Formats: sequence, structure tokens, C-alpha cells
Amino acid sequence: MLSKSCIVLMPFRSDTEERFEFFRKCGKDLNLDVQRVDTYAFSGNIPTAIARALASADLVLADLSGANANVTYEVAIAQCMGQRLVLVTNDRNTVPFDLQGYRIELVPACTEDSAASLTLAMRQALSATYISGPLGGQPVFGQRVFIRRTFAFVVDMSGLIAVTLVASIPFQWWFGSSAESTDWSLVMVLSLLSLTYYTLSTWRLGATLGQRALDLKVVDYDGKQLSLKRSLGRSVAVVASVLTYGVGYFWALHGPAYRTFHDVLSRSMVVRHAGKPKTPPV
Repeated sequence: MLSKSCIVLMPFRSDTEERFEFFRKCGKDLNLDVQRVDTYAFSGNIPTAIARALASADLVLADLSGANANVTYEVAIAQCMGQRLVLVTNDRNTVPFDLQGYRIELVPACTEDSAASLTLAMRQALSATYISGPLGGQPVFGQRVFIRRTFAFVVDMSGLIAVTLVASIPFQWWFGSSAESTDWSLVMVLSLLSLTYYTLSTWRLGATLGQRALDLKVVDYDGKQLSLKRSLGRSVAVVASVLTYGVGYFWALHGPAYRTFHDVLSRSMVVRHAGKPKTPPV
């Protein structure tokens, strides 16, 4: 099942069909649904449809062959949106001057060698955690691992709650056995345990036990484990997210960053354990 989308920017002409099908084949090898605006139904005018497609795509592939003015314009839109972008051409000499400073894949013909190099470039672009746009800034790209993170959270919290019920007995004795004091002691013990657990596991292991079980890890934008200071700050935000009924967690549903409240504060992200995030190619 194709899980990610790629929008191709190229002229809509009969003589480009073979090249477009070649791009589709390369994308299929990466589990990408490769489309052009004219290959699916849309409403409104073409520029609006292209802009919407660019905003929702996981990857943008622009064919600069022939230095088509429309394609160059659409590339500028994609750059300003902070999209992952792969540039290709059949002749480097025809690439517009303003784009010559970027990495451009040479695809002179639809051959196996060209397919291998283009597929590699697309894979690297998809693995980029952030890119530097023409106006600066670093749009962050995460991974869609919300369901895995949810199960990991359930595993971690189940263990923490079990330990809390045992560890809160001394607090209940100290504050009394009333319902109000019992609730207070449970919240306090759970918060302290969570803070300690998330800080140490993120700092020393790079992930909690639940995240490890679900093949996840916590990294910074360079793919490295967090320092003790950043792990502590992230853990404080985790506790805040839990105490606000998990509101901070639902931020991870929104792309392209797919980060929670505590990810944003600690400038970190949760990704699959397999495969280190790579330097962006653009």
C-alpha cells in the first residue's frame, strides 16, 4: 500500500509521458504515490490545484528539462512552503541560473542507471529531518509514528502507574488516608516518577522502554541522543502534556513535523529506530 505522496512538476505534454511514467516507477520502489495534477480530479484552476497538491505532498519532484517557466515558478512555491524537493534535468546547461546552486539529478534518459541515482536522491530527500528554505529557517520533517507513540505511551504509563500505587503508600500515610490526600499523593508520586523515568531513559537509552518496544527513539535534528539538560526539559513538558489530558500529544498528528508539545520545546523528534536521519540534500 502506497503511504506517501509525491507531486511531479513538469509540462503536461504527450512527449513527457514516458518520462513521467519513469518517475512513477522510481517512486513506487520507495512506496510513493507519484502524481501530476492532470492525473487526478481537482476543482478550481490549475495553479490553485498545484499549490494545494504541493502543500499536502510528502515530496516534490521537479523536472527542469527545457527550462519550462511554469515549472520554475512552481519550484519557487514549493521552496517557500519548505517542502522536500528533488530537482532533475536532462541537460544541466539549460537549468535556470537561480537554481544552479542546488543539487540537481541528471536524468538524460529513462535507464536503469538513471533510475538508481534518482531513487537514491528521492530516498535521501524523504529522510531529511529539516531543510533550509530560501528565506532561512528550518522546516522540520518528522515521521508518521503517532500510533506507535500511543502504544509506547500506554506501555510506559501502565508501568509507571503500577509503581506509583506501591510507592504512594508512604505518602498516604504522611498526608492521611482521606480521598483528597490519596489523590494528591498519587498525582505527586506519578509526576516525580514520570519526570525521573523519562529523563533518565531518554538521556541514557535514547528512548523509554515503551518506545524501545515499539522500535522508536528520541533524537535531535542531527539524529543524536539528547543531553541530560534537554532530556530533563523534555520530561517536564511530558508531565505537563499528561496533566493536561494529553493535549500536547495530539500535535503529533499534524505534519510535516509530526511532533508533540514536548518535542517542540526540546527541539527533538521521535522516529523509527532503524535508520539515522540524514543531512538534507537541498
